[in-house]
Amino acid sequence: MNWDGIVAKLGLPDLTRHGLRHTGATWIADAGIPLHVIQDIVEHASMETTRGYLHPDDRHLASAAEQANAFPFAAGQRKQARRSVPSARGL
Repeated sequence: MNWDGIVAKLGLPDLTRHGLRHTGATWIADAGIPLHVIQDIVEHASMETTRGYLHPDDRHLASAAEQANAFPFAAGQRKQARRSVPSARGL
């Protein structure tokens, strides 16, 4: 069966081999594989070309935003906790 027959049978007429390359590169990046290794895997000469293949999952972006938003508050709580602990110098 040829590619067109496979995608028709799957009911995914917009599926392309090139699209699968983008998806595969994104999945392995999301798994934590370093960009220079992905570049070797997809055989790109340019790191910028490889970066263009990566399409982060929105869940990862949302998680990163939550972490970034929580950081100032967590840092403030750590600073407050340090202030409330008596220092050994005062003994």
